[in-house]
Amino acid sequence: MAWPDRPQKLPLRTELAFGADPTGDPATWTWTDVSEHVEDQSITINRGRGEEGGETRPASTGLELVNNHGNYTPGHAGGAHYPHVRLGVPARLSVQAGGSHLRLHTSEAHAATSAVTGLTVTDLDVRAEVAMDRVAAQLGDFAPGTRRAWQTIAQEVVGRPRADGTLMWQLVFGPDGNVALMWVTPAGVRQERLSTEVVPYGSGQRFAVRATLDVDNGSGGHTATFFYGPSLDGPWAVLGQPIVTSGTTSIPQADATPLRVGRVTTESRLGAVGRIYRAELRNGIGGTILASPDLRTVAPGTTSWTDSTGKAWTLSEGAEVTDWVPHVTGTVDEWAPHWPWGDLSDAASGHQGEARTDITISGILRRLGQGQPPLRSTLRRRVPVGKPLAYWPLEDRAGATSAASGLDSGTPLTVSGLKFGDATSLVSSDALPTVTAGARIRANVRAGAEDDWTVTMMYNLAQLPAAESTILEFQTARGVWTSYRVTIAPDAVSVYGINDAGSSSSISRLVWVANSQFAGGWRRLTVRAEPIGASTTVRATWWFLDGGSRSGSGTFTGQAGAVSRIDTTFGDGVAGMAIGHLSVMRWASTWVYTQADDGLVGETALARMRRLAEEERLPLSVIGIEAASPAMGPQRIATFLDLVQECVDADGGILTELRGAPGLQYRSRESLFNQQPAIVLDAQANEIAAPFSPVLDDQRTRNRITVSREGGSSATVEDAESIAESGIYDSSTQLNVAYDTQLEALAGWRLHLGTVRGMRYPQVGADLAIAPRLIDGWLSVDSGTRIDVTGLPPQHPQGTVPLMVEGTTETITPTRWTVRATCSPASPWTAGVVGDDQLGRVDTDGTVLAGPVSAADGAILTRVTAGPTWTRAASELPYVLNADGEEVTVTAVADVFDTFQRTVTAGSWGTASGGLPWLLGGGAAAERSVSAGRGVVTVSSATISAVRIQALAGPLGDVEVRVRMSVPQVSTGAALIPGVLLRYADGSNYYRARLHFNPGGTLSTSITRTVTQVGSTVAVSGGYTAASEFEVRARVDGHRIRMRVWPVDGTEPTIWHQDQTITTDPIEHGLVGVTAGGFAGNTNVDPQIRFDLFEAVGVQQMTVTRPNPQDHAAGGDVRLAQPAIVI
Repeated sequence: MAWPDRPQKLPLRTELAFGADPTGDPATWTWTDVSEHVEDQSITINRGRGEEGGETRPASTGLELVNNHGNYTPGHAGGAHYPHVRLGVPARLSVQAGGSHLRLHTSEAHAATSAVTGLTVTDLDVRAEVAMDRVAAQLGDFAPGTRRAWQTIAQEVVGRPRADGTLMWQLVFGPDGNVALMWVTPAGVRQERLSTEVVPYGSGQRFAVRATLDVDNGSGGHTATFFYGPSLDGPWAVLGQPIVTSGTTSIPQADATPLRVGRVTTESRLGAVGRIYRAELRNGIGGTILASPDLRTVAPGTTSWTDSTGKAWTLSEGAEVTDWVPHVTGTVDEWAPHWPWGDLSDAASGHQGEARTDITISGILRRLGQGQPPLRSTLRRRVPVGKPLAYWPLEDRAGATSAASGLDSGTPLTVSGLKFGDATSLVSSDALPTVTAGARIRANVRAGAEDDWTVTMMYNLAQLPAAESTILEFQTARGVWTSYRVTIAPDAVSVYGINDAGSSSSISRLVWVANSQFAGGWRRLTVRAEPIGASTTVRATWWFLDGGSRSGSGTFTGQAGAVSRIDTTFGDGVAGMAIGHLSVMRWASTWVYTQADDGLVGETALARMRRLAEEERLPLSVIGIEAASPAMGPQRIATFLDLVQECVDADGGILTELRGAPGLQYRSRESLFNQQPAIVLDAQANEIAAPFSPVLDDQRTRNRITVSREGGSSATVEDAESIAESGIYDSSTQLNVAYDTQLEALAGWRLHLGTVRGMRYPQVGADLAIAPRLIDGWLSVDSGTRIDVTGLPPQHPQGTVPLMVEGTTETITPTRWTVRATCSPASPWTAGVVGDDQLGRVDTDGTVLAGPVSAADGAILTRVTAGPTWTRAASELPYVLNADGEEVTVTAVADVFDTFQRTVTAGSWGTASGGLPWLLGGGAAAERSVSAGRGVVTVSSATISAVRIQALAGPLGDVEVRVRMSVPQVSTGAALIPGVLLRYADGSNYYRARLHFNPGGTLSTSITRTVTQVGSTVAVSGGYTAASEFEVRARVDGHRIRMRVWPVDGTEPTIWHQDQTITTDPIEHGLVGVTAGGFAGNTNVDPQIRFDLFEAVGVQQMTVTRPNPQDHAAGGDVRLAQPAIVI
């Protein structure tokens, strides 16, 4: 029975692996259930980061064990677990929640059908609902086939093997955390298709994946498509892009083999380790279900069952059906025996008394963060991988009298005249020595690499010597020459062959090459012997750390023998030269220098983390595609954790600890984008526990960011809008990245995080005893997951609040399970996806509510203040906006403009080009018509002074209108006065910006409040003739009205002809449009006034659906609810 239905019992199972190696393979651990010794108590579990941007804390929890028999007392020989009660005992706490599932403890565990028929597919559709211990998996100490120990590797989830155990087809998780489909064609050719993106989930999270294979897509090819979703019930989203390959394909399925879940083949991959809830195999995409193991319906402890298709399933290799979920995995880092009531033992009765032991369980970060030595330099770590015959790093401390070998049991280098620790500028090395005049180095070299050897040395020679000087000399055996000497002169690099065997000595110059760029910084010198038939070519090369090289070669008859001894006396001309990392190895192995001599500059952050984990044999699951992470600078001498943190800082993702297995997990920045919520907390359903205290503060505000590079430049970016609103909040950071060109983008991302609008939600919590329906979702909550909060009180801005979890705290008692998440805004983690209906949209550069909105309105008016207007294309609808804090779904958009490209007979102006109808007032309706591309008002002479109203949209507050006006006749008697209508509330309350077509062909302007003129009439130069058209721009800001006029095809003036402020009875908002009429005294007979190209600049009317309607004032911010953030 699952908690909370099971009363008065902690919903935890506590297990300890006594005698296990905490650094070894967890598959080898033997767990002891000690739950019977965990009495009712309150247990608190802490995980993750304490705040946004902080470093991850080690997971920690503590509990009390009953210790009456001394089983949990360190050093107590009578204890049942002696001598293994010690620091580092692996510990695991599990919760009984989430329902039944298939638990795969090891990579060999699996479930399989008994049937081997009825499993044939043409087009493949395979699905699985899982919670992986590690989404991106690693090998352990054992490496099958050609694999390397601890390398990242794919893990099999569901599929069929061939009769010999090899691949038929299968669904796997790739080493990056992406999804792959693998199959073998009839020709025996292996095929693999990987999703172009990683799954947006972390280890321990429950989610579903799906892969389809259209073997004949109808276009002469085949298509693999990948999907993800919260469960097998969907909704499904496409993972990356479908992969289309030319040529059709098929999967031979003649072998009589079962369908397997977990380990599928015997090939050198891993089987999935974690929890499997459901799987499905379909013949055809969305076709007939052939197998459907649903472990949710299988009772814990069951070893065989029948699925809904009638297929029987059995378990193998330690797989089990259970309803226990690992919740914390770590090691015991503290044992504290105590006697809460004193010594109650009684020897006479045999009563042992009452004793307890408090234990502290911590995640792997505690061990990695305490007392760990720094990792050696990249060269020191990498060169031994090439299996050299001899290697001396020369990284010895100042005062050393010999140089230690970098190889186990290697011979030290005898030295004189070296100043150890004198050169510190080689980023790939610890401090190295410089040579003094006459310095000497000597040591024997182990036999090997006969006739095919390379001697390598790092050096830094500031300038060329004035005379030829020896830079390197070594002896050989069984070759033409007994030794080789490399010299540097003012004009050349030379390699000499010396033969001093017998009674005479000879010397011959084998190589002479101009010394272009030999000096002036760190270089890598190689002297290589390459046998070519009966001859040998000797080549001297100096390699530049940033790429490129110079070299020269020479050939002699005979063999090179083997390098037997290093014996160099440095010439006086190279005094002050720094040297290091001297080795002898085969040429094929010298790649180890190429990979390391610049400190691995340019290695991506994710590649570095994976390599470090492999080299240090540490469990680190890295989710993300390497190429999408930033190029790193040199790997310096630091601890493993510090080096990993450098990568985390550069990439911007989240480092946390695994739950179901010991180890770390890194979710790259890219893998955190566009997550669906792991859990939705509805405040109206009592799913949020007090206190819930959002805050608008400046704690995380950073609107000017400077990012610098170690040893490089810097870049500064700022958000001018945020600075104008809130002032400057400056921040700077230094990152170890490879190139200065990366800095602006990295600063931009930090600026993006530091300028999130709205309130912060530092913590949100729930009581799972009150809302047990949340338990399944909570099991997927960890650092880096998204949770949503809905149903907040009416005093809170409406809509969904998306949050990113930084860390969690849980307290579990026999009757309560309270959880609290430390959070940061999740909105910055919504990134653009090309082609996506919502996430493929670029946000506005600036939009506000153009007028007031009531809760009853089914449409809102918006005004774009910068950039293009919102799309009105039916194919782009709907989309979701955040309008002044309220989420609305836009179903239609109408622009407030009219080109009058239509014909409407007398009585109406019809519907404007933007889709809105013209509203009429004043005068007779028959006076209005549309013809010849103009909106026409034929003003009756009998009512010449009446104001004709033509309104298009409103209510609007601040707005700018542009329109063309003309009259086909010159006014007589008095002016004809078309105008721009602003803030029309009713027939007695509106503003006008009027253009006077005066008798005699002159122009002037005026502003009115209704019919009362405000300010003076201002003349417009140039005059007019019949049918001349004029552009009019009118703007109202607050209650300030401005207007200017210029001829069509003329240049817009920079001055305003009118600039008046309404101080008496100002109007807040109303309709916009145009007016027509004339002054009393006009003698034209039924004159016409014409309008063209009317536009309320940037104003659009949006038809919306509103789940939580509210009232809003004009001016509220409007933007996409999920804008495409270009990263």
